[in-house]
Amino acid sequence: MANKARRKRKKREVARSTELEADLSSLNYSVAGVGENGEKFIPNLMNEAKTLTSLQRLGYQACPAISDIIDNALDNNATVVDVTVNSGADDGAYGELSSVYFCDNGDGMGEERLINALAIGSISIKGADFGKYGLGMITGGISLGNTIRVFSRPRSGAGSGYVFRGVLDLLQVKENDAPEKLRSVGRATADEVKFFEKHLRKATGSPIGSGTLVTVSSLVNREYRAQMPLVNKLRKTLGYVYRKLINNDNISLYVNEQLIKAVDPVNDYPLRNKETKVIDCGEGKITLNMVEIQSHVDKKKSKAKDIGMETRGFHVLRNDRGICGPLQFGLLGKDHEHHHFRCELCFGTELDDILSVPLQKNKIILPADVKEDIQAAIASFIESVRAYTVGIRVKRLALRRQNEVLPISDSGSKPDSKVKVGFDAMLCSFASTSLPDKLKDGLEMVLENWGDLPEEVQTSVVKKSERCLKGVISIVESCLE
Repeated sequence: MANKARRKRKKREVARSTELEADLSSLNYSVAGVGENGEKFIPNLMNEAKTLTSLQRLGYQACPAISDIIDNALDNNATVVDVTVNSGADDGAYGELSSVYFCDNGDGMGEERLINALAIGSISIKGADFGKYGLGMITGGISLGNTIRVFSRPRSGAGSGYVFRGVLDLLQVKENDAPEKLRSVGRATADEVKFFEKHLRKATGSPIGSGTLVTVSSLVNREYRAQMPLVNKLRKTLGYVYRKLINNDNISLYVNEQLIKAVDPVNDYPLRNKETKVIDCGEGKITLNMVEIQSHVDKKKSKAKDIGMETRGFHVLRNDRGICGPLQFGLLGKDHEHHHFRCELCFGTELDDILSVPLQKNKIILPADVKEDIQAAIASFIESVRAYTVGIRVKRLALRRQNEVLPISDSGSKPDSKVKVGFDAMLCSFASTSLPDKLKDGLEMVLENWGDLPEEVQTSVVKKSERCLKGVISIVESCLE
């Protein structure tokens, strides 16, 4: 049995080796040159169809993929971008997704530029603010669906006034085994021109002029199965990603005919304090726009309802385009005192390599020296935020106990002012330390339910409050002045 298994394994290895040799011989490459030591320089042997199929599994989520295609439009001088998420003809708003359309009023593309746009690692537009790797439309498009169709009318140059069509169809490889039909470019037919002008009119109000329409169909991204969940998520995400451009009236974004409003987690709230610091990284500069969200003694008057661990920290912008956040980079503790701190970390494309910006443009990695510089730059501002927040917490506690009567024995006697201040002092010491939030909340809850505690527990707490009184009473007095 063992010999039989070895013979089968050997037979499979020979078959695989023969298949590999056949594949390699089909490459039919020529030597591009010979070096000084006789080494051969071989031209690019990339299997484009296989590369595209692999890129389709790069791990893009739907919203970042859509943002990458919008970036291409903005780099092409578009001021209006209309995104339409379609479901099946009879499925309604919650029917299964069928396609995604992007229409813009940018400079458009002639035949040569369209060929370049559909290539892997295309030549980027000079001065482009958002693209860099020449893969945005390709990777963003194929991560959504198998088929990308591009209709474009150039503003000037060769082909000006005509509509051109480009197609990248992975189904030709997956289903038809025809990699030679993977990509095609040519003049649009009369029906395709009508289709293009219909969507250009919808996006810009006029069917004439330059612009580009990108359609993605045969969807493969399974993050969202229905139309409206993706539409609702897009409206929030695009408002966050492009908030600076929207607020500066540089662009108008629409998702299913609704104008996108800016979502600014840093400046949309009443601010108590703000400060800007600049860090020189050699090849470029990082700008830190720090703010402290206004707090109130009366929580009911506070307009910042979403203050907490999930919203504080750094919101990262690359060329005024949001790429990720909020992040903490290990620079903020877990205390309540940091919840009111938010910061825009802004940089340009010249720092992409230093900050390890990936293809998806959805995160950064801070080198150790840059992280140290940021920590030093924010230290004094963080301390100011912390001191103010501690004061607010103490005032809230004092306000809550302003008219409170706490019995300390069965006789119903009331604590004198010294003991009452002692309770506030003890709570102040809790608020001023780096105790875990759960423990602080638990201690506050104990004092709120004082009357329900056993007498021996009450006596123990009173003694401890009197012992800590001398040490922290000065903090209470300074906070209540």
